Amino acid sequence: MGKKEKDKDELPAGVRYYAGRKLPYQWRFMVQGETYSGYESTVKKAEKAMRDRKYEVEHGLYEKEENTTVAEWFPEWLNLYKTGIKPSTRVAYEQMFRLYIAPVIGKMRLRDVRVTQLQKILNDTAASYSRSTLTMTKIVLNGMFKQAYKRGIISKNAMVNTDSPAAKKGKKKGALTREQQTAFLQYAEKSEYYPLFRLATLTGMRIGELLGLSWEDVDFQNKTIHVRHTLSWSRKLGFLLGEPKTDAGMRDIPLLPDAEQMFHEQRTRQLSARMALGSAWIGNGRDLVFTTATGQPVAAQWIDRTVRRIVYRMRTDGIELPAGFSFHTLRHCFATRCIEMGMNMKTLQVILGHSSLSITMDVYADVMPDTKQEEMVRVAAGL
Repeated sequence: MGKKEKDKDELPAGVRYYAGRKLPYQWRFMVQGETYSGYESTVKKAEKAMRDRKYEVEHGLYEKEENTTVAEWFPEWLNLYKTGIKPSTRVAYEQMFRLYIAPVIGKMRLRDVRVTQLQKILNDTAASYSRSTLTMTKIVLNGMFKQAYKRGIISKNAMVNTDSPAAKKGKKKGALTREQQTAFLQYAEKSEYYPLFRLATLTGMRIGELLGLSWEDVDFQNKTIHVRHTLSWSRKLGFLLGEPKTDAGMRDIPLLPDAEQMFHEQRTRQLSARMALGSAWIGNGRDLVFTTATGQPVAAQWIDRTVRRIVYRMRTDGIELPAGFSFHTLRHCFATRCIEMGMNMKTLQVILGHSSLSITMDVYADVMPDTKQEEMVRVAAGL
């Protein structure tokens, strides 16, 4: 597409207009043989950007385009400009970059990355992964390139000219039937992580929430579990204990008798191990409920590996489980059992820590087939 300029008399010196671009107003000036330029959405923004850049150049504050690679820029962006994010969000950013961005453009210099390459990352992510993965990938790319442009490391932000592809419509992950749930727990019973599996089916808590529990969060007197923290793990920073992502995630869950017994048994095991090790007990400074044999925190990745081994043994024995089964499926099991027993959806929303009822309804509106049949039988009596 050829460039079309507006009447030069209508534009300030150094600003030109190019039709057909998302940022059609280019500003440009030269100082001591060096050209500086950029693009903005309006004339006023172009004038301001040009003024600011001139000031930086004239006062020695501007960093001319560097040979910084994308992989070098990511940790700098994360550590300098995203200091206010929650630890769990930081871990998610690191994972998105490592899995979906670095393999494609990590070794490239920021200034060499083109719109087509960024668009390909977005398109491939949308085609192969969930909506949340696509959203997170866009957040990271937008943040990195916007800040690189503001810093003057690149002369234009290629992300502004990308289009947002439609995300792949993922299948809802259903719960296990009662029989499948019982079978899984039977196979998991000999695992050191069995208490986590059982408690997930009794509380609906996420793995990070369970691993982040301290003993002061388990209120035996008032029969309540206080969900106040979530534990995550980063390759670079190790274990990170933070707060739930939303206010709704900070909640109290009734402590059922079976869950209370599981906690008492876990406390006994932990105290026995601590006494046996004596000074060799490392501890964690947080008095966490779930620890390793030496008192260190437990990483969710270790639980995932255990789940895969259990599922493999079950399938080897001819017991099938739904595709994509993971620890999180046990949370679905809890919610589905609650619905089957007639729990009010608003109550379920609060217990699960969803920020809105619509989220709960969207995820759990599909109840198990046997429950549908039972409901229809009850309704039939009044028809």
